[in-house]
This record gives sequence, C-alpha cells and structure tokens, in this order.
Amino acid sequence: MVSPGKKAVLLYARSRGDTFQEIAGYTNCSVSALRYNMKKIQDGADIKEPIHRAGRPHVITPEQLAEAVRKVDGDELMDGAQVKQLVLPHAGASTVRRALRGAGLGGYMARKKPLI
Repeated sequence: MVSPGKKAVLLYARSRGDTFQEIAGYTNCSVSALRYNMKKIQDGADIKEPIHRAGRPHVITPEQLAEAVRKVDGDELMDGAQVKQLVLPHAGASTVRRALRGAGLGGYMARKKPLI
C-alpha cells in the first residue's frame, strides 16, 4: 500500500515528467504499485483515502458486536457462550470470543450487578 505522502510525491514527480522507474527508486515502492495508484488517482480517487480492496467480509458486523457488548455490559448475558447462542448464532465460538476480546471484554465472566 502506498501512503498518502508517497501518493503526493508520485503526483508531483509525474507532473515534473519523471518515469515510474525513477519514482520507484526514490520512494522505495514497486513500479506496479505506483502505476496502480496513479490510475486510481486519475480515475478520481482521493489522495488521502486508502484504496479499498475487496475481500471476504467480516462474520460479525460492527453493529452486531456493539449489541453483544451492550448486552454483556448490561448484565443480560454473562459470557461468550451465551453471546454466541443468543446474539451471534451464525458465528463460531472462537470468532465470538476474539471479537469480544477485541472490544475489551475478554477472559472473564461478567459479574452479576446488584439491583439497587
């Protein structure tokens, strides 16, 4: 991936008339990466935005993860097993545990909060 700074150098160097080979020499990027990014910039991509690449989508969406975290924090669910059963039945157990750990809820069972 080419950083926004290197994209700016690419644009400036191409406007000066430098070849992709020359630009690759002083930016430490491959010629193919420079050509790819130059084409994206010419097609209207923003120089500051990283180029989105298609791939396999996440099993757990950010909205689903937020709901699971809210339910664990709100004392509706106690652990990853309950989250998997009730909120995310389509995801694997290790995937649910990894997502909860990434959200800061890993390695413990929620304590019952007293009703005051």
